[in-house]
Parts: sequence; structure tokens; C-alpha cells
Amino acid sequence: MINHHRLQISAILGIMLILVGCNENKWSTDMSAYEVFHDEIVVSSNFNISGKKNITVGICWNTTGNPTPSDFSLTSTTDEGGNLKFNATELFADYPYYFRSFIVLKNGGYEFSSEEIIYTSKVPEFENCSLEEGELEVDGSSYTCGTLGVNNSDGYVISGINNGSNFDFEFEFTQTPNSGIYEVVSPTAFLEDDQCAMRVQVIDFFLNCYYYPANFQEIHVDNHGNGQIDVSFCELDMGSNSCSSSKIFSGKIASD
Repeated sequence: MINHHRLQISAILGIMLILVGCNENKWSTDMSAYEVFHDEIVVSSNFNISGKKNITVGICWNTTGNPTPSDFSLTSTTDEGGNLKFNATELFADYPYYFRSFIVLKNGGYEFSSEEIIYTSKVPEFENCSLEEGELEVDGSSYTCGTLGVNNSDGYVISGINNGSNFDFEFEFTQTPNSGIYEVVSPTAFLEDDQCAMRVQVIDFFLNCYYYPANFQEIHVDNHGNGQIDVSFCELDMGSNSCSSSKIFSGKIASD
């Protein structure tokens, strides 16, 4: 005997599944606008979820293309969809990032927008300093510097002045630095990825004076992508461990 009641329930469930699938097929998302800074990109995305409730949406990004939520991502739960903003932070300056917005489907999959390639802006110039590459200013006196050598044996170290200057610089990063703003700390500090250890040796009448910065001042790094890296700093307060006086340094120095 045919169980008509069971057939009716099965038919209703089938129709419900079809309706859910049809609704999700109508879902869509696109990235409508974005604001660009040197270390942040603010993304506005539209989400059409057909009036469904408690739906997870978001954006994802990486530096290689075809980003997924398993890369870098930000999410939000929405009952109405519409336009939402997301702030992708801690980015490197003047660098390409690949973005997509997405909707999390009921089956655990994703509905993605098309991919957008967005470049962060360049590191801003220091307002109080207008030095050209290779120029150095110490306590108001100007000097000319040569390029710096690079040593990758311990992190990433840019060091030395090759033109006989009385100033010998050392900058240490945890890895090859991308363009961006870094906090400068003394060489004895434990380095984070957004920090740079700095030391300056001044040779004055055969007296070696080692200067170290007051912590958490900023230096600017410009990685040209061809092996050359510029390091610039403005009115950097350098105290001293081996001499009694401190010095104020400003400069823009390039690696080899």
C-alpha cells in the first residue's frame, strides 16, 4: 500500500530544498568602492541575500590572487544585506593586494564577487624634512652619505657608509622590509615585524660614539622592488650609550 502521508512530507521537503537552493542562487555580492591609505584599505561591498536572516558575509584578501576566507578575511553577520564596510589594516605601503567579497552559503560554500587588485598608497613624506637621497642632517649640519650594504645573515641588515663619512649606520629588520612606516627601537630590543632596530656610530677625533634611538619613533621605508631600499628619518632623537650628548638625525639613505 502506498503511504500517501509519507509521500506528501517527502514532496514538501523536496520543494523546500529546491526553494532554498533557488534563493541562494539569487544571492550575489560585489565590491562597490574602496578608500586607499598607505597601511589600510577600506572596502565597501554590496550583499544581496534576498531578505534572509543571520547570514555571514565578508571580504578576503591576499598578495597572490584568488583570495579565500582562509587567507586574510573580515566577516559580519547581517539580516538584510545591503552595503557594508570593512577595514583591512596592517598592510604594506605601495603594494598590490587582491580582494574579493563573499557570502557564506548554507552548505558551507561561498558566493564570491569578482576579484579586485588594489594598491596601497605610498608612504607619506615627512612634513618637517625635505632631504634628497644621500643627504644627512645632524643637529642642523648637512652631510653627504653614500649607499649602504646589505647583510642577510641575521634578519635583514642594512649597514655602513661607503664614502668615508664619519657616520656609520645600521638598520636591522626581521626580514626584507616592504614599503611602510616602522617603529625604530634600540638593537637590544626584541623585534616585531613592523619594527626596525637602529644604531649610529659617530667617529669624532678617534672617539667612537654609539647612538641609539628613543624607542617607538618612526622611520619610513621605500622598497623599490629591484633590490634597492630607501630608509628615511626626520628629527630622530638619538640618545647615546658611549657619549654624553644626544644628537638629532634626519636623512634619506639608500641600500646598494
